[in-house]
Amino acid sequence: MVPTNRPLPQNAEGIPEYRPGYALLPMLQQPQGEIVFIMAFSGGGKRSAAFAHGVLRGLRQIPVVENGRTRSLLDELDYIAAVSGGSFPAMHYGLYHDRSFEIFPREFLKVDINAYVYGTYLLPWNWEWLVNPFYGTNDRMAEVYDRLMFRGATYADLLRQGLPVISIDATDIANGIAFSFTQPTFDLICSDLSSFPVARAWRRATAFRCCSRRSP
Repeated sequence: MVPTNRPLPQNAEGIPEYRPGYALLPMLQQPQGEIVFIMAFSGGGKRSAAFAHGVLRGLRQIPVVENGRTRSLLDELDYIAAVSGGSFPAMHYGLYHDRSFEIFPREFLKVDINAYVYGTYLLPWNWEWLVNPFYGTNDRMAEVYDRLMFRGATYADLLRQGLPVISIDATDIANGIAFSFTQPTFDLICSDLSSFPVARAWRRATAFRCCSRRSP
C-alpha cells in the first residue's frame, strides 16, 4: 500500500497546529539578496530538464556585486516554480545545490528513462500496479526516480537546505485549480508536508491524509 504522509499535529482540543514550514514567506526572513529573485521552469520531458539545468549553469556564471562582495546570480535565487520535466533539475538543485551540476547529468540526463517506463509494463516483477488497487504506475516511477536521484529525501530535507524554495506544481483536476507542493497548500488539507517524499511530489501523488479523517 502506498504510504500516506502525516497529518498536522493537533492541540489538546484536536485543532490542527499550523506552523511555518516549507514556503517562500517564512523562509524569506533571510533572503539571498536585496531583491526577491523568482524563476519558473516549464514542462517538456528531458528537453525541458536539460534546458532548465543549462539555465541554472548559466546563472552560476553571471557575477553580481553587492556591498563590495561578488556572488553569482544563482546565489541570488529565492524561488523556483516548476512543472513536469522542469521540476527534475529544480528539485535536484534544491536538494544538492552546487553538487547538482556534477551529478545531475549522470543521474538523469544521460539515463535511459524510457527503459524504466517500458519495464513497468513489460517485466512481470514490476506488475504490482496490476493487482494492487493502492499502487499505480506513477508509484512505480516515483520509486525509480527516488532510487536514481532523490535517495529517500523528504521536504524536511529541502527545508534544511534553505533557499531557493522549490515549488513543484500540479493540477487538482477535480476542482480545476493549481496544487503547489508547499506547506500553505498542505495546510488546506491539514497535512504535514515535511514528511512527504520529494519523488512522490514530482509524480503528483495523491496519498494525503487529512487530520479531520480517522484511520480505520
